[in-house]
Amino acid sequence: MAELTAALPHAGGFYAFVRSAFGPLGGYLCGMAELAEYILIMGVGVYYVGDLVKIYVAWLPEPIFWVFFTGSFTFLAVRFPETSMRLNLWIAWVAVAMLGVLCLGILLSGKVDVGLWLTVPPMAGVADASPVLPGGGRGILGAMPYAIWFFLALEAMPLAAEEAKDPVRDLPKAMVTAMAMLSGLAIFVLILNPAIPVEVITPEGEVLRGAAALATSSQPFDDGLNVVFGPAGFWRQAAGVGAILASFTGYPACIYAYSRVCFALSRAGYLPPALSVTNAQRVPARAAIVCGVLALGITEAIQLVGGEETDAGLALIVMSVVCAVVTYVLVMASYIQLRRSRPNLPRPYRSPFGLAGAFGGTALATLALVSTFVEPTYRLAVGGMVVFLGLAVAYFFLVSRRQVVEEAIEETDPQEDPPSEAV
Repeated sequence: MAELTAALPHAGGFYAFVRSAFGPLGGYLCGMAELAEYILIMGVGVYYVGDLVKIYVAWLPEPIFWVFFTGSFTFLAVRFPETSMRLNLWIAWVAVAMLGVLCLGILLSGKVDVGLWLTVPPMAGVADASPVLPGGGRGILGAMPYAIWFFLALEAMPLAAEEAKDPVRDLPKAMVTAMAMLSGLAIFVLILNPAIPVEVITPEGEVLRGAAALATSSQPFDDGLNVVFGPAGFWRQAAGVGAILASFTGYPACIYAYSRVCFALSRAGYLPPALSVTNAQRVPARAAIVCGVLALGITEAIQLVGGEETDAGLALIVMSVVCAVVTYVLVMASYIQLRRSRPNLPRPYRSPFGLAGAFGGTALATLALVSTFVEPTYRLAVGGMVVFLGLAVAYFFLVSRRQVVEEAIEETDPQEDPPSEAV
């Protein structure tokens, strides 16, 4: 991704890479999957922040939080884009600090017990189930969407290519640094949080501890804070406020991401041209508002269809992961195709893994896509995304292909023919 970003620094991100390699249809399919991914990630953020805030303000319905937070951050992103992104950076540092507080608190608490990693009982009827792999080998596939979730949306960085001061130098550096930080945080949280005596009592009266307890939790971070700091007290409340602030990390970033993808698709003729209109701050405001409304609508629709017992967050996570891995497969294939079809394309940054990394990434992404079909509880969400992508392809052949811009900016070489300023 970093190599392609430096070689093709366009606002469409993954869409731009795939269109450059495979033409209008390939680019459109990747762009629509990418757009849906960020809208759904926004829905996940909205859902879980509402779930977290509800702990402290139980008397307000969650949809009110969803509308308030989405509307507030959309207004900020549309009217004050630079402030919005600076705020997102500071919120991200708060999130990193809160994860550091949790991990350090766990280490200093004296409550670490690695035996709590293995408290999930082996699943009945699974031949190769064990305390180490409760779901057997197939359980690894079932866990893959959540493993991907640790790193999801890192691919939003290429979307800043047309607005960064020096995208060729800065974006690859930022992507590699971000990946290293995410990897370290993911390892620490995954290892430490299930190793403390979090307890949950099931409706049947069974007491679950450690990993088994966190497996049933919608707020594992909050549960970890309760063990480290206790359920009350100043430090627990301060950490709780920090956790709420940290939960807003993805809001400005998601709004930025889906508005830019929507802008790029509209500019190329795939979507209605009104969505590529920018305001006085040079922000695609209409795209940001429309995508925000869609994020709210999808979250509310899943909640209503499933009733009070539905896990809307699970459905949104799986749906966003499906979209993400579709784009991963297409981008890895684009990397391979562009190495073959445009060997002389200037590549200021080169991946140390090259074609071997691209083939390996394609295999992993394909396995991840297959994994979403394997787990029965995911199939409804997966089916929804398959239907969406099918409808998107139908829309392309019925409408978009007649109005696609033939000489799109994404198919130019920015080192030889710099793109004109977006308006």
